[in-house]
Amino acid sequence: MSGTVLNHFERLRTLLVEARRAIEQAEERLGQFNELLRGLSEQGEVPRGFFLGKTIASPWDAEAGRCNAGHVIQAVLLVPEGLGVSRFDAEVSDAYTEASGGLEDEVRLTFVPFAACSPAEKAFFYSEMEVLCERFLACAAVGKTPT
Repeated sequence: MSGTVLNHFERLRTLLVEARRAIEQAEERLGQFNELLRGLSEQGEVPRGFFLGKTIASPWDAEAGRCNAGHVIQAVLLVPEGLGVSRFDAEVSDAYTEASGGLEDEVRLTFVPFAACSPAEKAFFYSEMEVLCERFLACAAVGKTPT
């Protein structure tokens, strides 16, 4: 192989190492975000509540690793817990979509903190975190209770 090709391969290796480092830093920052959010909540600076992001459907049980009737995974910013996802059975998700009330209790019961999410859930969450944070900050700025 020529030196140019070897240089390209080395550059690929370097880019992968840098990408992995950036992912690790992003995960650390999300942990810091969650700690700060909990602290603000404990001080009474932000009220309990939740913000929901988009959902993805999954035909598998993330914990058991088996197929079943299906799950819905939803990106969540939950005060005071922080950023993460909620895992619903598809039937439960449909019931809450069609009716009002009780959703916050279900979100709290099914909440999985970001640090405990699967790699696929984390990848999905990254696409939603900015929207969730912007909604939270907009409500916090005017003192509105999140729902």
